[in-house]
Amino acid sequence: MTGSSLIPLDQSVLDGCSTTQEEFDTWIDILITHLGPRAVAAAQKDFSLSHVSHIGRCALVLRTLSGLDGFDKVMRQIRSQESLSLYEPHGEWFHLYVAYLLHALGEEGLKLEQMVHGKPKDIWLRNGHLLVECKSFDIRSTFRKIFSSQNPTLGP
Repeated sequence: MTGSSLIPLDQSVLDGCSTTQEEFDTWIDILITHLGPRAVAAAQKDFSLSHVSHIGRCALVLRTLSGLDGFDKVMRQIRSQESLSLYEPHGEWFHLYVAYLLHALGEEGLKLEQMVHGKPKDIWLRNGHLLVECKSFDIRSTFRKIFSSQNPTLGP
């Protein structure tokens, strides 16, 4: 463990998550950058392997999507919660994960939180050719809707 870590972790936790203290510190820095100083308390919720791994996933998603149009709107929604959480509000985190997966699949032109004909849309793809409203937290159902609208042979 390094002496300058905000949240020093036990070596067994680091080993269990296949990470280093330095990498974990980088994750915490990313969370603080995007979510503010309250992110430290949210990260300190517990030190289970699943929570530490979740911190890494959150940091990856935030770092990857930070340049997208509309990203700041989603961050404001998450930061506006009375108690900052890396899990809630469920809708905003889910929609970040869907956008991250679309980005990882090579989708270009992703935008978040766009107003289209006076209605808010969670994710905007391909210069407006596909709109995604994340109404369900079922990732399979959400992706089925996305890909069936791109290729009608995939079905609903």
